[in-house]
Amino acid sequence: MKDFEWEAVMIVMIAKTVIFLASILLLQQHVPAAEVFLSNKQAEIRGEAAREQQNDCIGSWEDEKTIVAWQVEFKSVGTFKISCVQAAEARSEGNGYDITITKGSSASRVMGKVVDTGSWNDFKDVDLGSIRIGKAGVYDIAVVPHPKKTQAVMNLRGLRISGNALDAEVRLPISMQRGIYFKKKKYIPEPLPTFKANRGKLPVPVLESNPEYLELYWKCWELAFDHFKKPEPEKNGFVSNYLDEAYNSNIFQWDTIFMVMFARYGDHVFPAVQSFDNFYCKQHYDGFIDREIRETNGEDYHSKNSPSAINPPLFSWAEMESYRVTGDKSRFALVLPVLERYVEWLETGRKKSNTAHGLFWSNGLGSGMDNTPRQGSGWVDMSTQMVMQYKDLSAMCRKLGLHDKAVKFDKRSNEIVNLIQKWMWNEEEGLFYDVDDQGEHVKWKTAGCFWPMLAGITTPEQEAKLIANLKDSKAFWRKNIFPTLAADQPGYDPSGGYWRGGVWAPTNYAIIRGLARQGHRNFAREATERYLDEIYSVFKKTGTVYELYAPDMERPGSGTGGLHGSHQARPDFVGWTGCGPIAMLIENVLGFEVQGANKHVNWDLSRIDCHGIRGLRFGGITADIIAERRDAKDKPVEITVVSDAPFTLEITKLNASKRFKVGKGKNKFSF
Repeated sequence: MKDFEWEAVMIVMIAKTVIFLASILLLQQHVPAAEVFLSNKQAEIRGEAAREQQNDCIGSWEDEKTIVAWQVEFKSVGTFKISCVQAAEARSEGNGYDITITKGSSASRVMGKVVDTGSWNDFKDVDLGSIRIGKAGVYDIAVVPHPKKTQAVMNLRGLRISGNALDAEVRLPISMQRGIYFKKKKYIPEPLPTFKANRGKLPVPVLESNPEYLELYWKCWELAFDHFKKPEPEKNGFVSNYLDEAYNSNIFQWDTIFMVMFARYGDHVFPAVQSFDNFYCKQHYDGFIDREIRETNGEDYHSKNSPSAINPPLFSWAEMESYRVTGDKSRFALVLPVLERYVEWLETGRKKSNTAHGLFWSNGLGSGMDNTPRQGSGWVDMSTQMVMQYKDLSAMCRKLGLHDKAVKFDKRSNEIVNLIQKWMWNEEEGLFYDVDDQGEHVKWKTAGCFWPMLAGITTPEQEAKLIANLKDSKAFWRKNIFPTLAADQPGYDPSGGYWRGGVWAPTNYAIIRGLARQGHRNFAREATERYLDEIYSVFKKTGTVYELYAPDMERPGSGTGGLHGSHQARPDFVGWTGCGPIAMLIENVLGFEVQGANKHVNWDLSRIDCHGIRGLRFGGITADIIAERRDAKDKPVEITVVSDAPFTLEITKLNASKRFKVGKGKNKFSF
């Protein structure tokens, strides 16, 4: 190639390069401004204010000493625009505040004023000027109110920072991080089992005289399998498959706890206890766990400051009850840090200061008994559930060899027991009553009065009086047992009225399990059979089971406004209604109590028909345990046990008990 041709080629290449560089400069001049939004959800509230989910803001900001702050990592330097997304009414217009930007000893600020947006729900992006970031790193950016002229500072949705070449991100402070005490951080995909493929792996009750109970039993298992769910971790951050309550698109603590009570008998097919993981992974830094969490995005349904944000604190009880069947203590080390922080939060979050009694409070939604008429600052069920929680935490610690912690939890449990006995027992009426600030009884006869039996803190004399109340046909011993508000109380609804008479699985399970725990197994069985008979009567008509039942009518329970009000009983509710036809059938009608870790089965043998259970799983053992028909309860009974491993079978018949050593294979016993 000739020299002039090379020169021409070089000129063309240089021209192209110049055009390319010019285009880059031109593009740089028109790069859209980058932006980072400091959402209220990422903010640390240093003081008293509420994170209002419905308005997506920080509201109830009445204390001018309360500061709202973010940690922001700037990876670029420069001058950037800043604005405040706020809402306020005219009375708050003009309230002043500073935006402080702090890194170590370096600090700057921008001043702002609240503007009237027309209402507390109409948000406006208010320009505040600019901030200068001179060095990359993590900055504390805070909204600091001036002394205000009205009740509220403003409703704050967040701050917006923007500018050319901005590179920044919000970093959650540790106080805002969720689930830090729970080690399971990610969902490992697992297939969901189907009822059709796994029915043969579930325990099979044998009841020669009550085949109708088997219809209910299998229907409830079928519905439960329909409600197994996988998390959507990219949307909600859940970490485990779970059993859904069949109510709405949130998960509920109260419901999940009682679903585990029956689902633990199928743990080898679906470990329902892992449903709690999706609550634990959302625990707040201070220990708080909301009772209701959205499945759509994993956010709390309630503000931490809401009086309705806590359900009966029974996670530890349910963990222990699952362990009693499975014998697997591997979860204890995983969940103990979570539950320790949880109970610490409850000690301040649900105990009112300056009361005479020093007990724990709740309310309708918090207690799970939504429209109950109860009042007071010391509630029997909540205070008793704290006793149960401490007892179960102690038991976990002993299994883990943490003796000092166990002693500490036992001590606190005993302190609360003494307060319950001192302030809540009414000797004349034979009930535990809620109390007001002064310790005076708030006399509402509800299902909440009987929780102390489940905690094992009642005396035989108290139990006799409690049982007399349960057997009173004018109060709790109705066509269907046990109404959550006694029939002789003002506002009682014979159709249910939701929690003003409705018959509900969790309260029935708690009462009946408490009776059995304290040795009143015959009455527990009688009550269970009455309950199952009524469920079956409705099942024959409808083909399904319901959220609640009417106490005085053969029908599903009515809602908060009676037969024509809202919240009518939902069908296909398994859900906690599985407690009766599955758990109470096994435990109270058939009389089995398993201790998986000890390879031990207690059998309260009271029926005279051919009865028992096949495929009962406990502690890694699978066994068939069948009693042959006999003519009377005082006659000898022939028992056949087929097991894949040795265990101890302890049988109670009338007033006698006997232990049998079961070997692997087929065993025959006579008693």
